[in-house]
Amino acid sequence: MLSSGKIGSWLKRILPVRQREWSVLAWAFLWFFNLFTGYYTIRPVRETLATQHLGKELVANLFWAVLVAMLLITPINSALASRLRRQQLMPLVYIFSSVVFLGFWLLLSWWDETKVSAALFFVWVSTFNYFVVSLFWSFMADTFSSEQGRRLFGLIASGATFGGLVGSFLTGAIMKFFPQIGLADLCFVPCLTLLLCIPCMRQLDRLGKRFVTVTQTVVTDKPMGGSTWDCFWGVLRSKYLAFICLAVMLSKTCATLAYLQQLDLVHSLIQDERSQTSFFASVNFWSQLVTVVLQTIVVGQVMRYFGVTSALLLSPAIYMLGFLVWGLMPSMTVSLLAVFAVSFRALGYGIQVPSQEVLFTVASREDKYKAKNVIDTVISRGADAMTGTFQNGMQKLGAGFLVISLSAVSVAVLWLSVSVMLGRQHVQLRRQTQDSDAAVS
Repeated sequence: MLSSGKIGSWLKRILPVRQREWSVLAWAFLWFFNLFTGYYTIRPVRETLATQHLGKELVANLFWAVLVAMLLITPINSALASRLRRQQLMPLVYIFSSVVFLGFWLLLSWWDETKVSAALFFVWVSTFNYFVVSLFWSFMADTFSSEQGRRLFGLIASGATFGGLVGSFLTGAIMKFFPQIGLADLCFVPCLTLLLCIPCMRQLDRLGKRFVTVTQTVVTDKPMGGSTWDCFWGVLRSKYLAFICLAVMLSKTCATLAYLQQLDLVHSLIQDERSQTSFFASVNFWSQLVTVVLQTIVVGQVMRYFGVTSALLLSPAIYMLGFLVWGLMPSMTVSLLAVFAVSFRALGYGIQVPSQEVLFTVASREDKYKAKNVIDTVISRGADAMTGTFQNGMQKLGAGFLVISLSAVSVAVLWLSVSVMLGRQHVQLRRQTQDSDAAVS
């Protein structure tokens, strides 16, 4: 039998968390858990309303509406970040979002569900999710150093995975066992979880200041200042942020193309509707399971021992391999399709997201809250919308599955190259920050 000392030593190697970091890590985990519990509770409502009242073509067009909404919200966020402390900005966003969800509860409860209300709800939930997640990671990049991020961001990201599991289970249980609760009533769940995020933020802000080191920027309680349009200028004037922007665009392009190609493959390989649903459910389950393992055990070790660059290269390499197999194999099997579908999603959330968020730890504080928000929302959703338009255009021109898959391979190769350069730039900036802090000390 293993002694408690050996178990503790084994856990320390797998979970690279220092003694003084556990409380801060716990509050960050709980904060992200609350965010995604609320989102995954309300996400099925969005999908149901879209299925009942919208349709595939209208939903595709609504992605452009989401992009427009983000273009409108981003300068407002930049203006608020210039004038408010982060301790004021976060509660304001969460309280406002809770009020909006209450408004949708009134809209969906007191008036019949219509195409207009379904479209508005779809746009709001899609915009809300990207925005609050971006702000969360801005706070994390502002609190933790690059070295801490490489060790801890995977564990923090697992809070979203566990929150997604709880939120999905909660919605399913309510719909099955409590028929008196309607779709609109589920809007109360994100209202509650958003408000629960506020004390988590305050505790994290208070505790995070205890382990500020000379290698990280000292967190200030003052507003950042600057102009409303710094969110866009920050991306344009920084080569480093421009490369992050390009990497996000390429990653989203690959993910969207993989999703659309997967739908076509499932349609051709599995004819029965219930079997298709079972396939997607299995992919979701195994994706979440593998993601948790990657977030809690693997990604921290990869970034700790092999560097951020190695972690950034994993996803584009797997996408490149997957698209090659999809395009060149004479016949695809359901099992092989499932392996790649799980790999794409698990690597995206388990490896790509934590390593990508570490990149912002060496950015300026202003860029963490302004330019980062543009990249996470406008650029990310814009890439989704443009990729969907590209896919439809290629199919209308007569391009087959092989041509689109090989086009995706070229995107993955470019993403791989950008990731190499991005990793090198991160190392250079991290060293510059360390040298600067050492000189100050």
